[in-house]
Amino acid sequence: MKKKYIIISIVAILILALGVSFAYYSTQIIGEGKRVSLDLKELKVVFNDPVEINALGIAPGEWSDQKSFTVKSQTDETYHYNIVIENYLNTLEVEGYLQYKIEHTSTNGYTTTSDDDGWVPLTKSPAARTLLLGYMIELAPGDTHEYKISFRYLDAATVDQSPDMGKMVSGRLGITEGSTPFWAVNHNTLKSRILKDNYVNVENGAPQRTSFSSVYSDSIITFFQTNNAELGETVFYYAGDARNNWVIFGTCKSSKTSGTIAQGYYNCKEGDDLYWRIIRTNEQSTGGGIRLLYSGSGLVTDNQGNKIIAISQNGYIGTSNWYADNKTPYNVGYTKADGTYTSGTTTTDDIRGNEVDSNLKTAVDNFYKATFENTEYEDYIDTKAVYCNDRSGNTVMQPNINFGFNNRSTTPSYACGASTTGFKERAEWALVNGNSKEDRYSKEAYSINGSEFTNGYLDYPMALMTADEVAFAGGKLGITNPNAWYYLNANATGTTAEKSITGSNWWTTISPSRFISSGTSWMWIVIGSTGTGSLTNSYINDGVSSSVATRPVLSLTANTEWLSGNGTPESPYQIKIATN
Repeated sequence: MKKKYIIISIVAILILALGVSFAYYSTQIIGEGKRVSLDLKELKVVFNDPVEINALGIAPGEWSDQKSFTVKSQTDETYHYNIVIENYLNTLEVEGYLQYKIEHTSTNGYTTTSDDDGWVPLTKSPAARTLLLGYMIELAPGDTHEYKISFRYLDAATVDQSPDMGKMVSGRLGITEGSTPFWAVNHNTLKSRILKDNYVNVENGAPQRTSFSSVYSDSIITFFQTNNAELGETVFYYAGDARNNWVIFGTCKSSKTSGTIAQGYYNCKEGDDLYWRIIRTNEQSTGGGIRLLYSGSGLVTDNQGNKIIAISQNGYIGTSNWYADNKTPYNVGYTKADGTYTSGTTTTDDIRGNEVDSNLKTAVDNFYKATFENTEYEDYIDTKAVYCNDRSGNTVMQPNINFGFNNRSTTPSYACGASTTGFKERAEWALVNGNSKEDRYSKEAYSINGSEFTNGYLDYPMALMTADEVAFAGGKLGITNPNAWYYLNANATGTTAEKSITGSNWWTTISPSRFISSGTSWMWIVIGSTGTGSLTNSYINDGVSSSVATRPVLSLTANTEWLSGNGTPESPYQIKIATN
């Protein structure tokens, strides 16, 4: 069938419900377009074309329309305005195919720009907000801006759009006083693009999760903010069944078809793109970059090479253990002190050394060296980002001890070593007094409140995800979460085993769990398809000496520029680098 699309235009009110009949989509627009005149002291806005829109049962490509409006200056001063859709609601599941385009027909005005002749995708919005279509548009004294605006819903031959049946898009076209949302200050960056794609109006703020007593698996509201972070700074993160946090960054450099990480085999095919999932933004005090979780390479498509079935179950670079044995609490360290454990005498500070690398750190370092060192990608990796191996706990090592996250599993924090309350105050005290400084891993020194911290415990700017980050993302101790983004590959259907991005493999976080009197040290890990994404504080039977899947984490710099994509598996975010 010939590819078709629907063109939808707005006057003042747009409401459309999508249904399907055979291979066609039907569009119903409810409501009557009205002539709206808004007279203000500074400007006059006139929405034209008061004709009622009646598009019930229209097939793709058989109907199109456009509406126009003007904005006229009535002042001797320069005026700035925004073009918006107020009370904007968009519950469509398949992103990227409902699009809008603004063109000005006057000498001056605002026009949307894109690689698709100016067509721009409309973002999802499960709750009614204000959508900015154009902002801080300059209107000179006596000038008039004339516009036409169009909307379309593309028919995609290779993408299943049936989830959009019965969904709703609604809103009211309007003009507001000019303002610049904070995500637009550095509007070319990936970070700004992420905020823009997940916010409809950033000034209203993202929602905050208030309870972590159960798993979070929602697929509608998946973008949050919290100040449970270093110095109480605001951090944005993905949770639940987020499907728009995919990033392509780097290519597989391994030429080996089998073997181990130590032998240079990284579970990927040479030349394939490397895929990552966005975990969160980093604190401004440590660079404010974008933190990514390694999530495999290459795409698995259908027999025609079209529909993406999965990013295959290779969302890890291989398997490794932490240390050859797990007999002492020293071995919960990403790096550890070179010391001897004595029950009742060894202290928390004693085990917090950084003299000996764990096997996991060596595996991650080897992957970085092979993949990014001396490449064009290295310029975009944040070397000041901090990764937390939280070894806080009892002052003296007793026969049984719980570390860090065990004491705050229902109140997670991005502040390394922070207690369950007073995140900002606790973090400031810890930094000033040096408490848990050794648990903060970074490649380069970073400054907080004018004080410089020269950790330097990473040879390369890459580590692992924390248990706190898994909890924020929707994980919970002992409870399965088959819809958690950190567990899933790109396949939205299929069996539990098919959905797991690590297959049946369990994968480790960087967070220590506990040490028990029988002489075993445990780490927090995430279970693969056998436990469908649940977080657990023990793995296999041998603790630290057992091999688990390794999923590196790195951070892109805050000024990394966005090139293309909306974060979906079909259109992952891509960044501007020297070669593209």
